[in-house]
Amino acid sequence: MRSIYVLCCMLIVNLCLSTNLRAGTMLADTTGRWIGLGTTEGGAPYTLYYYKLLQVNGAAHRYASIIELSVQGNANYFDRQGTYRIRVDKFENTPGSRFDGLEVKCISGNPGVASFYVFNDALWVRSNFQWGSLYYRTVADFGKSPLNAAPYGQTITAPVGFVASSINYGLKCDFDNNKYYKLSYEDVQGNLAVAGKIGIGTAPAYTLHTVASNNSGTSAAYLWGEFYGVTVGILNTTAAQHAFAVLNNVNANGSGATGGGKALFFV
Repeated sequence: MRSIYVLCCMLIVNLCLSTNLRAGTMLADTTGRWIGLGTTEGGAPYTLYYYKLLQVNGAAHRYASIIELSVQGNANYFDRQGTYRIRVDKFENTPGSRFDGLEVKCISGNPGVASFYVFNDALWVRSNFQWGSLYYRTVADFGKSPLNAAPYGQTITAPVGFVASSINYGLKCDFDNNKYYKLSYEDVQGNLAVAGKIGIGTAPAYTLHTVASNNSGTSAAYLWGEFYGVTVGILNTTAAQHAFAVLNNVNANGSGATGGGKALFFV
């Protein structure tokens, strides 16, 4: 009898684990506790749904949450799926029932499979492709949870009045200062798109100078400051007469310092 009882229990557990449930219920898999947000579209004419994933559930709440969102579009295509990591923070005494910070960034798949709409007290999302579903899971809650409850405001009406939105770029939102920054992304072909600066991201303190259209017979255009310069259309260099170069060892007047300008990078 005991063995029959154990066998029955195992069958019940297996049935539960193999059931793919719809919005607001647990989706069992081997990677974690994913929850079904809902389908990508409704019935005919198959209009795409918008979902309010996050919101301020209480003015006195503290949020310090990391949430992952997986958009699983049509599985018949390799580029209609993407997974995003969302960070949201809010101090319990922040006035106006708003967030303090929010970040959205694609961590796997196609960053262009979802559209995000950011409000200072909510985050809406929509799949950009039909014939699939959206899922989320909480990676960590170091305070209260900002997650909305099922059916997550499911609607075919696009949200309005948002402070920032994005289709492919990530977003970094500073609600304290009303600043919203686009974060870099890599598409499915390996192309990197950067909306900000590359490098240290600071402007030089010294004056920049430019010369165009034949810089003393050595280049077609020249931009230089103190110690560094950029040249286009090099004519008298041994580096295969490259068309673009970043130089150091440059005097403040644009001439080469002792030993001549040295190419740090050239094409």
